[in-house]
Amino acid sequence: MSTSGSLSLRWVIGLPVLAAVLLYLPVLWAGFVYDDVQLLERNPFVRSWSNLFAGFAVPFWDITEQAVNMTSFYRPLGVSAFVTLYKLGGGEPFLFHLASLLFHAASTLLLVRLALALGLSKRSALVCGLIFALHGAHVEAVAWVSALPDLMAACFALAALLAAAQERWRGAMLWLLFAMLCKESAYGIWLALIGVTVLWGGAQRWPRLAWLGGIGVVVFALRVWAFDSALGGLDIRNTYHFLEPFTQTLLGLSLLAQHLAFLVWPFPHAPYHPLRVDHGPGDLALAGPALIGFALALAGLALWLLRGGRSPLLRYAPALLFAPLAPVLNTTLLGQFPFEERFNYLASGGAALLLGAALVGAADRRPRGHLALALVIGVLGVHLWSTATTMPKWNNEAAHYAWGKVASPFTMRPYLNEARLQLEEAQTYPVNDPRRLELAELAFQNYDTAVQIDSNKWFVSQIDREQGNVGQGDAHFVLGDFRNAEAIYRETLKGYPKAPYAHLGLGHCLTRMGEQLGQQGQFEQARPLWEEGLSHYRAAITIEASLWSGWHGVAVCLAFLGRNQDAITPAEEAFRRAPQDFEVCRTLAELQLLQSWPARALTTYQTFLAQNPDHPQAPQVHQITDFLQQLAQAQAAFSAAPADFGAARALAAIQEAAGMLPEARQTYRLHLQAAPDSAFADRVDKELRRLKRLEQSMRAAAGG
Repeated sequence: MSTSGSLSLRWVIGLPVLAAVLLYLPVLWAGFVYDDVQLLERNPFVRSWSNLFAGFAVPFWDITEQAVNMTSFYRPLGVSAFVTLYKLGGGEPFLFHLASLLFHAASTLLLVRLALALGLSKRSALVCGLIFALHGAHVEAVAWVSALPDLMAACFALAALLAAAQERWRGAMLWLLFAMLCKESAYGIWLALIGVTVLWGGAQRWPRLAWLGGIGVVVFALRVWAFDSALGGLDIRNTYHFLEPFTQTLLGLSLLAQHLAFLVWPFPHAPYHPLRVDHGPGDLALAGPALIGFALALAGLALWLLRGGRSPLLRYAPALLFAPLAPVLNTTLLGQFPFEERFNYLASGGAALLLGAALVGAADRRPRGHLALALVIGVLGVHLWSTATTMPKWNNEAAHYAWGKVASPFTMRPYLNEARLQLEEAQTYPVNDPRRLELAELAFQNYDTAVQIDSNKWFVSQIDREQGNVGQGDAHFVLGDFRNAEAIYRETLKGYPKAPYAHLGLGHCLTRMGEQLGQQGQFEQARPLWEEGLSHYRAAITIEASLWSGWHGVAVCLAFLGRNQDAITPAEEAFRRAPQDFEVCRTLAELQLLQSWPARALTTYQTFLAQNPDHPQAPQVHQITDFLQQLAQAQAAFSAAPADFGAARALAAIQEAAGMLPEARQTYRLHLQAAPDSAFADRVDKELRRLKRLEQSMRAAAGG
């Protein structure tokens, strides 16, 4: 098996790239899943070109309207990519998935070229590339849009390592900077290149260290700016699991062992890996894997130090394998799911290089060459099967959460998110529709299952616990059971007085109950409910100002209380934060019309259409804008010539057709003020009396 020289370089590079593209081609038709909804599908931030570089000035999760927690994540180039892809693709998931596929293909190409640059044969480079292209640990990273920063960081990091291996260090520094601005895993590559330079930099050691130091200073300075912190956000704890320091150390080492094992045997897949918090330091279930992780880390370090000076492969491959996994050793940085499959994407490049070189090296030696060749085929087959069987579970939210409930039964997330989907679907049906009631009941069951998870055994974040409790209230709310919903929200606020969604839900309940009383003419009984609802909406936006529904609730309550002028500002804020929501748009436009600002209402509806051209309500909005254009033109004509009876009559007719009877009467009054001797005064007087009678009859029909 020594014919690798006969292999065409085109095939050596092309076959792995083609395998990567063909294998993941189905993801192009997948939808948004999990964090994609919050980061992209419902995130106004990514809908404006003005935010293309705004990610450099804020922490990563601050770009969302509902920041889940304060994290140390800083990924400005990932944010720029999200904005670009959203704008170019019209917000559809296809272009995002295409970008993920192309970055995976580019990473595969760079991995093959890196293998060749490290002195591997074409045959070895081909096998390394195929292992990387098909690797079962890549499904989450490639199939999930939110993991695009992982792919970008890996692609740029591999480009940096390739340039370094080819002694093109200036290019390596540029690619490394890009990688570090995509995902924190690339910081490990920065540290690895510092180690390579210190140990084997030769005469170029100090200039290269200066370049590496400069990159570190740039990234840190940007973090200081974004986090407005002298430590650049690196002091932020992403997880408060309250484990003892020694237990945390064991957990980090066991996670390292788990990641390395998953790179060899990518089974079983699970979308969420909850943290066990009932392990003690003497628990073998934790200490055993930790000991293995420690031994593997020592072995990797020894291999790198002892053989790296003589072998380019062993200089870079162990570093590529272990360095990106270094963050898992600090469990306070990982979030509530300490093992995430996408963390393996960059590290798998090192695994592919070492495994591919070892397998082909064994295959080239007789008499066991055929056995090693069969092993190569078996390894590729295992990874192909792992990827192909897991990919469909990332196709859409429904499939993903159904899988999550089976594969990760001890975490709240799949139950909470499936319940959210069920409540969203339930609200598309009429109030008394059996399907609405069935879906709301299913959602309540999911929320109830979620809150039953034992937090003494499994790590449960405060946010998830709040969402589970509030979700039960939401389910009752959708069922129309406002009293039980109110009781649940109030009980939740006893335990979590600063839970914004509990305040929000209670505000919704009180407002709706007040609205029911108002429809019955019981305005005095409704007023206290609206006033209390207003206080809870304000509490919600005080705790979390990004809650557009809280701003909308403030506006609605103020309008119900007759404070239309005061309602304008919160309605504008709600529309600024949620330009995709038709109810928010309509509330603002109606308030503007009540203030006799048809031109502003027209602008509001036009803004909604510009940002949501395919919205289901778009035809209705087009009709409204046509009317408002006529109204604005008639109002402008009347303002220019209020003494002209024809202009007054045209404006009043449009206002009457829209149900704006007080405004129509005011138009005629203004005409009489402008032309007290009008020849049409008698006619105007008759119109005023007619409109008053019509207004009184409509008020009586509406119950006062």
